[in-house]
Amino acid sequence: QLSVTEARDIIASKGRYLVDKFWGNWVAFFQDENKKYVLVEPISSFPCYRTSYRGVDIYFTYMPDVAACPFLNFSIDWMPIARNINYTFDKSEAGLREIETILPGQCLSVSPWGIEKTYYWNPQQQSQTDIIEDPKEAEIALRQVLQSTVAALVAPYSSVLHELGGLDSSIILACLKQAPNTPDITCINIFHENRMGDERYFTRKATAHFGVPLVEYLQTAEKLDIDALLKTPLVSLPYFHAHENGFGEDKLTIAKGNGCQVLCGGAGGDEILGAARTSYGAVDYLKTHGLGKGEFLR
Repeated sequence: QLSVTEARDIIASKGRYLVDKFWGNWVAFFQDENKKYVLVEPISSFPCYRTSYRGVDIYFTYMPDVAACPFLNFSIDWMPIARNINYTFDKSEAGLREIETILPGQCLSVSPWGIEKTYYWNPQQQSQTDIIEDPKEAEIALRQVLQSTVAALVAPYSSVLHELGGLDSSIILACLKQAPNTPDITCINIFHENRMGDERYFTRKATAHFGVPLVEYLQTAEKLDIDALLKTPLVSLPYFHAHENGFGEDKLTIAKGNGCQVLCGGAGGDEILGAARTSYGAVDYLKTHGLGKGEFLR
């Protein structure tokens, strides 16, 4: 619950105080004398959408609730759908022409004169501040950020079910073991009976090194929960529901059976640790140093 002082700071800063002081999944609505504000937390996975009806703005998170309104009509925007099918994800578009996505870090200020959009937190701007080009310095900084982030996320919990597979999740396991609150850790490896999908040799090595128990779960077509898959919620950009919903209940059962309070894993590590082989490093270098003679062009 916010204090009176915090509420005043939020209004006086037009919401920037929230971005600086509160971390999590939230969408904030507040107003001052002249304007109303809608602000989405910068790293939030909590979706926020906007549509309108007869001059009234409607903000929402759950698509089926709005889709069930008989007075609202929507039409499909096929271009973002085509891009997603091509594995080119664009979270700025909702796939429906009448629905606008409010992105993480974005603030809308609403007044009788219209809507102004501002980014209170922009990853592109962040990437251009405190630039690190020395590999050793970058290695130390990345290590510190990973350790502190994992420690902060796991701090409220005393027991964790960690999905262990490749390099990324092994690094997270090491961070979990070093977390100040020292949670009890149970690892689960979900494997397939083929060479591409069997990482048990590595997960056994990792769990033996850290002294944590390992549950090995064989994923087969027979275990796929079709009923759960058919209950996938209607969202603008579907996640990998064929994997998560189809086998998710088994993970929850294993977590409860081992007394675990939270699930974690290494998802997203490919992007953070550079496995995707993107051109972002080259783009950053050119933006900082410009195009000319030097090591970059040798």
